[in-house]
Amino acid sequence: MAGSKRAHPMQAKYLLARTALQDAAWFFDTFGDADGSGCLARFWELVGSELPEPERVAAQGLAAQGLALDDGSPALLLSLPAPERNDAHFVAAVAGRAGVRVFCLERSLSFPEQRECTVIAELAADHRANWGNGPAADAGAFLAAVDAIVSGARPGPLATVPMQLA
Repeated sequence: MAGSKRAHPMQAKYLLARTALQDAAWFFDTFGDADGSGCLARFWELVGSELPEPERVAAQGLAAQGLALDDGSPALLLSLPAPERNDAHFVAAVAGRAGVRVFCLERSLSFPEQRECTVIAELAADHRANWGNGPAADAGAFLAAVDAIVSGARPGPLATVPMQLA
């Protein structure tokens, strides 16, 4: 992806998901504490430091917020810089009895209309699930959609692709 700014947000998204899946306690402690947004900014800068200067994306818009879903499950919402197509607006990690689940609200295009839309993706240790169209790029709407998935109120994913993430 030489010359593309997509490399930075894409690498950061997958590294955040991998970190949450491999060490949930560290992930929630680091990004869910009082300086979670500062930790996320340092993480973002570290990921970017591995890339050539033209491929780096500024940390504008980064924020970390600890909260809970309707059933009380601890959740962490990470807001990312304004995305280009296929980049994520948000990454959410949800801690439940069966472990951590990681979701992204990604900017996309609908087919065949070619209009802007969002898609919810779930990143798991061994696959990526496409949960279909997402809400507008709004934190509350995204968390409500994640809550519907986690609670089982939303039908299963549209597609699942094998992917070794953690």
